Amino acid sequence: MRRREGIAVLLAVLGLVLLLPQQSTAAVVWTEDFSSGISDWTIGYGNWEVFNGYLRHDTSTEPYIGVIFHESNQTVGTWSFDAKMHASTEDWHATFLFMANGTTDDHYGYGIRMAVSSIHLIRQSGGDGSAASLGFRYIEGLAGTWVHFDVTRDAEGSLKVWFNAQSDEVEANITFMETTYTESTHFVVYSRGSFMANIDNITVNDEFLVSEPETTTTTGTSTTETNSTTDQTSSTGGTGDSGPDMTLLLAGAAGGVVILVVAIVLVKRK
Repeated sequence: MRRREGIAVLLAVLGLVLLLPQQSTAAVVWTEDFSSGISDWTIGYGNWEVFNGYLRHDTSTEPYIGVIFHESNQTVGTWSFDAKMHASTEDWHATFLFMANGTTDDHYGYGIRMAVSSIHLIRQSGGDGSAASLGFRYIEGLAGTWVHFDVTRDAEGSLKVWFNAQSDEVEANITFMETTYTESTHFVVYSRGSFMANIDNITVNDEFLVSEPETTTTTGTSTTETNSTTDQTSSTGGTGDSGPDMTLLLAGAAGGVVILVVAIVLVKRK
């Protein structure tokens, strides 16, 4: 009898587990903190080195232009990294292509471009560095300052960029809908001019780790709160994980109770 009771309880618990909705969890695709050097990276050209635990391009000697890249085929999700650039003039910049295709001398794709006093979301068209600015922000004192970036892209092509986000739900600094490129083979770092490009703590994730607050509407007053702080015309994109569906959870729990009751009744009949 005890054996039958144990089997009945086991079946009830198993049924409850199967009925509960399975919640998806964000998965890290790849990370890099340069603690093991740059063996997983390919140097196109330039003087790249790990210095004080981060990657930098040393422009103390020629060549003053450098490129280095890491395999990465992610096109939807979140790209997070810390970046810093040191520049003597406004003419030079550091570029971080988070979604790129091409060869050593001819990468194209989407990225972040840092200058002395501005940050741009760009669409780069080739290795010569020519790019279209999809959105930008003027920020004083960027040279020599670390900035944490979170960039998301959804399947429809909505790109969102956050600088130093203080939470996982905050208004994006730049948003733009862009569908020119839909594939990726590399994560690329460009260093151009008399400066050093620096990057650290790269994490590529297949889910949205940062999202904008949902737009809310106050009924009865015709007041609508919107959350858009971009410098160019933008379009809405993906949303983050909204958490478990409580309706499904309650339904699963109710189903589990039914299975448990049926199992007990069957045991008592025997």
